[in-house]
Amino acid sequence: MSKPKTLSLAVVLALGLAVCAPPSALGNRVLYESAPSTAAMQPATQPALAPADADSSDDPQQPKHKENGFAHALAAPFRALAKLFGGGRKSKSEEAKQRTPQPAPSAADKNAAQVKSDANPTAASHRPAQENKNPTASEQEATAITRGVVSGAQPSEGVRVVRPGENVAVAEKPRMWIPVIEGVPKDPLSQGRALLENGYIQEAVAELSTAAMVGPDLAEANNLLGLAYDRMGWHLQAAECYERALTASPKNGVVLANLGYSLYLADDYKGALKRLKQASKLVPGTPVIYNNLGVVEARLRHYDEAFKYFAIASNEYDAHLKLAAVFELEKRDRDAIKHYEAALRMQPGTSAVLERLVALYERNGEHDKAEQARRTLGQPKNPQKTTTGGGGGD
Repeated sequence: MSKPKTLSLAVVLALGLAVCAPPSALGNRVLYESAPSTAAMQPATQPALAPADADSSDDPQQPKHKENGFAHALAAPFRALAKLFGGGRKSKSEEAKQRTPQPAPSAADKNAAQVKSDANPTAASHRPAQENKNPTASEQEATAITRGVVSGAQPSEGVRVVRPGENVAVAEKPRMWIPVIEGVPKDPLSQGRALLENGYIQEAVAELSTAAMVGPDLAEANNLLGLAYDRMGWHLQAAECYERALTASPKNGVVLANLGYSLYLADDYKGALKRLKQASKLVPGTPVIYNNLGVVEARLRHYDEAFKYFAIASNEYDAHLKLAAVFELEKRDRDAIKHYEAALRMQPGTSAVLERLVALYERNGEHDKAEQARRTLGQPKNPQKTTTGGGGGD
């Protein structure tokens, strides 16, 4: 007989003797306590299940754990034999599974269950009333991930992001404050003209821009708008306004004259001369047109033509003064002195001309002439002598 079998037989005999022993020898102590019921291992949210022997009892108030020591002693050897020979022994993994609480269902499982319950309304009506309706932390996490919320950052409640629709009109920017000129009609053309005359250039542009597009007199509105742009230094925009005015009124000499002067300000001297000559033919005898022609001719170094136009615009005395000023700007002192002297001969003793001559004489080294001009400035004026050239009686 092998050694393990001998050991097993000895254990069986010892257990048999223990069974035959009187209950008093055992001391009414339980040799082996039954394993804890599965109800104790389940979560507190589930109702505890009654023991198996409670099903055979009609009285629910009957005690469940009253067993005498003999019953425990009788059952103990067979349990020990089962453990000895491996019968009925549970593996550690199975015991761990029993002791470990069941994990909470994932969000995906609950979503699938929700879909099934929605598809079967009859089954949904039989759900237990004690079902927990509050989502767990894992469910909130899963829902946050599916919504694109980063874990740990809970979306704020009560916050709404409102975006304007495609058909919603964007709020207009505040318009410029434009004064109203009293005593003038309230139409854009009349107000624009009055604003321009009173020095409100930008406000005039705002009013005249409207009149130049939809007003009754497009030629005048565009002409005035061109003048406003010229005062602002926007000569390109001014020329465009004048061209639109000429489209409405091609033979308008005033618009042609303004266009010519605007081209002169933009340093287009040849274009300016062409437009001004056209204007002089349409509106003959207009001083401002001939004056501008003289300025343009002087810029083109046509000094004789410039003097002629200056003289037509006013007189020869003014023509000499204007041409002398042009020569001063061009640093042509000798030509400037010649025209100042010619003007002084026409009106002797003119202080403005003498002052310019003193400065030019000193700059060019003619100190004697400069001293003589100073003495002339210091002499008392004789209106009769200055006018007639003759001597006055005592």
